[in-house]
Amino acid sequence: MSYGTQNRIVGFTKEGTKGTYTPVAAASFNIEFFKLSAIEWDYHFSNKGKPANGNLTTAASKSGMITGGFTGKTELINSGVAGTAPNQGILFEAAGLVESLVALTSVTYTYDGSMPCETVSCLSNDITCGTTPTAIEKKGRGIQCNLKIGAADVGEEVICEYTFSSAYESEADGSAPIRALQGLDAGVTPKLEQGGFVIGTTPFILQSFGLDLGNSVTLRKDPSKNGGVYQYQVTGTECKLTVGVEKQDITTSGLVADTIDDTTFNPITIPLGDWTLTITDANISSRKDGESEGLISEELEFEVRAFTLVQTLTVE
Repeated sequence: MSYGTQNRIVGFTKEGTKGTYTPVAAASFNIEFFKLSAIEWDYHFSNKGKPANGNLTTAASKSGMITGGFTGKTELINSGVAGTAPNQGILFEAAGLVESLVALTSVTYTYDGSMPCETVSCLSNDITCGTTPTAIEKKGRGIQCNLKIGAADVGEEVICEYTFSSAYESEADGSAPIRALQGLDAGVTPKLEQGGFVIGTTPFILQSFGLDLGNSVTLRKDPSKNGGVYQYQVTGTECKLTVGVEKQDITTSGLVADTIDDTTFNPITIPLGDWTLTITDANISSRKDGESEGLISEELEFEVRAFTLVQTLTVE
């Protein structure tokens, strides 16, 4: 997929009924992507390839549902207001995270990998999107997504990468640019820091990290619908955390014991500015030795079953 050369602002709104288009209006959540791919649409047919009246030729196919997908990258930016969810929170929910707010204090997004996929799909808010880079509004509905969060090196901004699955909504003339409807988040984007990364109480010097929810989003089939498709649903999730750290005495840190035995697992904490990512249940799945800028490094991979992502701001 090709990306545009300038930032794109996309408006998202929660749907009152799953899979039903809800107009993007003043109450929408605007998100600015620094990379946004074009939408690729697939056309589904209800009787493709069936012979017509015993003839050797096939009948004209009846057009059914139109579905597609696109990707986008944006910074992990906070709302700028204590206890207020960021605009990007609507995408976290579409990826299956559960949002909870504490007034004037914090916003928490929780992942629970023990939930059945059907439950995740029910909790996931289907969303509608609309963007008006030109006078023509591009629209999608029934959207669910996968989410990746990470930073490739110390000092780099923490990035959120989304893979969206969407049902087609007819294009229309944009009556007003999305950017005129609602302002963007006023907060700051965190940069990855070396300090503060701990497993249990043991500190490590962090070099990089990446969290991938591993959502499998597929079309739910419904024979009563044209094309035999209905809406998107999360049918699988395989969350993984990968971190790069400077090599140190793994034996004395208790890393292996803490992350293999469920009864002794200690939380993994990654501070991200005004955000804190805490892995509350995981197993270590691999360890790889390497080198980074002359330092002996180690890449650790964890299979994650539960985590929280918390935005905490101070009321001034």
